[in-house]
Amino acid sequence: MAVKAENSSMNSNMYSNLKLHDLNDDKMKVNIGVIVFISILMILGLLGNSNTIFIYLKKYKPSTYRTFILFLAIVDLATCCLSMPVGLIILRFPLMFPYAETCKGFYFFTYSMCIGSTLILITIAADRYRKICVPHGVQLSVRMAKYICILDLFLALLFSWPCIVLFGNKHYGNNNRHGTGCYYSDEFRKTSYPATYNYFIAFMFSLTVVAMLIIYGLIGRQIQLRHRKGQPNTQMQASEQKDKINLDNINNSTTTESLKVMVARQHIQEKIGESSCFCSLDDVIDIKQYRCQQEQTSIPHTKNDSKEWSILKRRRSNTSIKIMLIMTVVFFASFLPHLFLSIIAMKRKDISPNLSLTEKATYQIFSWSFYINNVAFPIIYGFCDAKFIKETLDPTSQFYNDSSISRVKVGLTRWTSESVLKIPF
Repeated sequence: MAVKAENSSMNSNMYSNLKLHDLNDDKMKVNIGVIVFISILMILGLLGNSNTIFIYLKKYKPSTYRTFILFLAIVDLATCCLSMPVGLIILRFPLMFPYAETCKGFYFFTYSMCIGSTLILITIAADRYRKICVPHGVQLSVRMAKYICILDLFLALLFSWPCIVLFGNKHYGNNNRHGTGCYYSDEFRKTSYPATYNYFIAFMFSLTVVAMLIIYGLIGRQIQLRHRKGQPNTQMQASEQKDKINLDNINNSTTTESLKVMVARQHIQEKIGESSCFCSLDDVIDIKQYRCQQEQTSIPHTKNDSKEWSILKRRRSNTSIKIMLIMTVVFFASFLPHLFLSIIAMKRKDISPNLSLTEKATYQIFSWSFYINNVAFPIIYGFCDAKFIKETLDPTSQFYNDSSISRVKVGLTRWTSESVLKIPF
């Protein structure tokens, strides 16, 4: 009798597992569209964000703009490497995912990255506002921008900690059809805590949207006023004054360099005489004079050159503002459907069974739409930043940096000239 009962139990378990596997596959069919969608986003995100990090590290000079872009790209790359693969597994096994700790970690990490990106975008808007509307005030340094981005990510972790508590195993069905999925855990599913947390996220999202609209509205108004008056940006005027001061300093240093060459010539002539040198003195001094001439010719002396430089810097500033604004709009547009559907699902638990297969698939895609911003940012750089797309399409620029080669040439010139002048006769 015991053997018969054991065989009956084994058959029941086999039937249960078979039935659960079939139910899982049936439910997974609804997720095929979103699985393909996230897979494409993951591949594009890995390639795009890796390329963004490489180019901005190698080809762009240190600045607050570069710092913000790098932090956003790192956050997006981490999402593509860690969050998206786990999300695909959860979607593939909607009724056969019993790993509660993995589920908690997935939602905690995903929410942290989304909130962190939001806070960094707010920091970017504040930095753009100060540069355009308060150009003579205290501005963020590159180091301070790094510290603020790290603080933003730390705050994102604090805002996301409820995910560790609220999410976990959700059990479906009963008897021989008992499945386990990754969502709000059974312990909190019938409480008000999940809805409260969703409302809190929605409230913070609304505040962020209002704040960004106000900040970029003020920036746009300031730029429009200056265009109407026919005046360049105050930030550009301050930059032009700084360039003028640097120009005077370079001219003075160039004159000093020429005087040093003349003194060196006179000193050598007095010491060894014109006829005792085994080479022409003009050849010895020529390297120094050539370097001085190169520095002089590389400096814009005319007003037209200064004006063109001012226009170029103004265009770069406007381009960075446009990029940041588009990034902000895309981010909120991709996160809004997920937030809206999450609240609807909390209010109406019977919404999914009443939908057709196509409607359910569409519902799932919009529920995971927040992943779009992790891929969209590199595309935005490509369409709006001419330098970025040039560096991306030019394979030789990935390995050869003109500025690095120039520095090597200048270093060799200095070493050669100083070594020749120090030759003991």
